[in-house]
Amino acid sequence: MKTHLPVFRTLAPAALIALVSGCMVGPNYKAPTAAAPVAFRWSAADSKSGVLDARWWETYHDPILDGLITRALENNNDLHAALARVDESRALARLTRADLLPELNGIGGFSKYHLSTTTGNVFPDRDYNDALVGLDLSYEIDFWGRVRRSAAATRAQAEGSADDYEAMRLGISTEVAIGYFSLRSLDTEIDVLYRAISLREESVELTGARSRTQVTSAIDFSRAKAELASARAQLDEVLRQRSRSEHALAILCGEQASTFRVAAQAALPEPPSIPQTLPSQLVGHRPDLAAAERQLAAASEQIGVAMAGFLPTVRLNATGGYEAEDTGDLFKWGSRLLDAGPSVSLPIFTAGRTRAQVESSKARLEEARSAWEQKVLVAFGEVEDALRDQQLLGDLAVHHEETVAAAHDVSELSSARYRNGLVNYLDVVDAQRTELEAQRQLAQTTGQRFIASIELVKALGGGWEPAAEIVALQSSER
Repeated sequence: MKTHLPVFRTLAPAALIALVSGCMVGPNYKAPTAAAPVAFRWSAADSKSGVLDARWWETYHDPILDGLITRALENNNDLHAALARVDESRALARLTRADLLPELNGIGGFSKYHLSTTTGNVFPDRDYNDALVGLDLSYEIDFWGRVRRSAAATRAQAEGSADDYEAMRLGISTEVAIGYFSLRSLDTEIDVLYRAISLREESVELTGARSRTQVTSAIDFSRAKAELASARAQLDEVLRQRSRSEHALAILCGEQASTFRVAAQAALPEPPSIPQTLPSQLVGHRPDLAAAERQLAAASEQIGVAMAGFLPTVRLNATGGYEAEDTGDLFKWGSRLLDAGPSVSLPIFTAGRTRAQVESSKARLEEARSAWEQKVLVAFGEVEDALRDQQLLGDLAVHHEETVAAAHDVSELSSARYRNGLVNYLDVVDAQRTELEAQRQLAQTTGQRFIASIELVKALGGGWEPAAEIVALQSSER
């Protein structure tokens, strides 16, 4: 092997200068900005501004809810898979960043040669050995920023993966909260139906006794039994819905539905007031938007990677060590070797592949930009939906409370008048049906108010803060 020390000594400083100050092809990424409204349209006049705490669910002051969300965040399998994807993307980012540094490998080998005596060898009877031990260095000089752009792209993808994880974490915690309050709403309906069944059982006894004494006709007795059966059927349906909701919560918590239980609790308090992020700050408080922005950054860097394909690739290659025919002479001074020098690869004809890669990268950038802009629109829309739902459902609950009170009075009056023989049993049936329906609608509306509250939490990004996530990512890569 030949020694090229003068070439290596001349090229090394130039390569260092190029590495430090070399130009980078492709666009330099600029984070997008979103046009935000001055204020949310449906924000209440007395709403308070602020940022949710990371443990936002504690705002509801419900120990059972706290425990369920903690279990879900610890045990949910989808969340574990998302965390594994974060680890994978971070490892890929470190792998790409390693290309910024030289690759050094130890080499060694031993070969024994016996040359054919039936060919035109100069020394047909010569047998010899070849022993080699040393180091092999390979390094791409990043003149055009291809490696740096690749490292920046994979770093952005890793950060986006971490944001995706946070978005899933927020989604699972809000799903648990929605499932829990749906369960509590069903518990309230079940309590209403049990009380309705008890009243209808009394009506069956009353109408049965009056029918037997011929005070009223047997039709009233049959109607009372039909109303009792109808209430029991409604109870069975709500119990079925509760079981399915409880099983869904078990899956979210990563537990077996067969052994998972949530104690029944009929009463629901008023939903708490949720502090609202200012519209101009919303984009910075949603992990899904942060993930979309990181994908946009990665797509921008990939354009530079593709454009570098038009330009030559320069590598430094060096092999040094010892080589000898006799292993006893391997580490003698005269057995040393050094082969060093640059290599250049210049694309001449690629049949349009490089241009197609550049165009494809630009198209992916526009796709990522449109996806980010769409997510921003959806984010503001979700906040407005949740705010409007809170307002209208609050008003609806007031109307249902008024209906329940009036229907209860009508039901009590109708029952009393029936006992006194002033009205027929149809009036009692109609009043009881109206009261039961009003009570169930109130229970459902109360549950929907809590769901709207949680949807507002999710729309505002929960308690996620981007700074903490970025610090965690950087510290894990050191």
